[in-house]
Amino acid sequence: MLTNWGFDIYEMSNVIGMKKLNSLNKKALSIILCICCLISLVCCGAPDSVKQEAKDKVDDYKSAFEQKVQADYGKDAKLTDVECKIDRTSSSSTPELSYKTRSYLSGKLIVDGKRYNAIYDYDNDMVYDTVHTGDILDTIIESLPVDQDKFYGTKILDPDMDYPKFAAEVDSFDKALQYGSYGGAVRIFIITTEDLSGLKNYDFYTIPKIKDISESDNFDCMITIVSCKNKDRISALTGKVDDLQFFSNSHPNLITNQGESIDAFDYYGINSVVRLDFAYGENSTFYCD
Repeated sequence: MLTNWGFDIYEMSNVIGMKKLNSLNKKALSIILCICCLISLVCCGAPDSVKQEAKDKVDDYKSAFEQKVQADYGKDAKLTDVECKIDRTSSSSTPELSYKTRSYLSGKLIVDGKRYNAIYDYDNDMVYDTVHTGDILDTIIESLPVDQDKFYGTKILDPDMDYPKFAAEVDSFDKALQYGSYGGAVRIFIITTEDLSGLKNYDFYTIPKIKDISESDNFDCMITIVSCKNKDRISALTGKVDDLQFFSNSHPNLITNQGESIDAFDYYGINSVVRLDFAYGENSTFYCD
């Protein structure tokens, strides 16, 4: 399974399994841990009434969550760390923060001794999890005309910045095409040292799996492949690649603390980018160098 560079502390074992961990610096790990700490502080600042609402949801739906997990994966499946997360929001029109409980429970699912992320949509009595995510996305990545031996790593996210989740019955690429993932478009970012210039005029629709995605009405997916020539900047690029807006024939810019705009290609040592957008009916591909 290819490595996902996620922000969930329980996914750190996947990150540590990356082929080229030796080049990962301590700063990148510190950033990940800081993000986890900030997420945990969100609940601490919530009003007592919102915290109580989150607790009540766990009390009301935890048993149903456990029953659904065992119905999907058997009686040996275990569920731990069940919670109802609290989101903190603010707007530009007011400095006040607002807090709201999520409309689902979250937990850690243990199947055959392996640990996965899971959520329970209690309104529809549905569990979505990461049990089959790796296999489904590996099928896509392995179909691409790129050398996986030159991958530095992958970063795979859904619109909520989480590792994508699928219903239990969605256990293959073909079923993902039919039913899609939870939450919307899957975003796949690949960082590689490979020269991508040979893909400038490549017809990706000749790849059966890519053609299937482009014709699916339910599975939304965006794939971004970034060639990095400066190995010293790869760790920094991996942490920010999902923030960069890659568009055809246009380099994204970064704004420094001093307000200066700089070319992201120059800053991160990017050679070129291939982007495949099959989300929400886009079906567009482009190459940028």
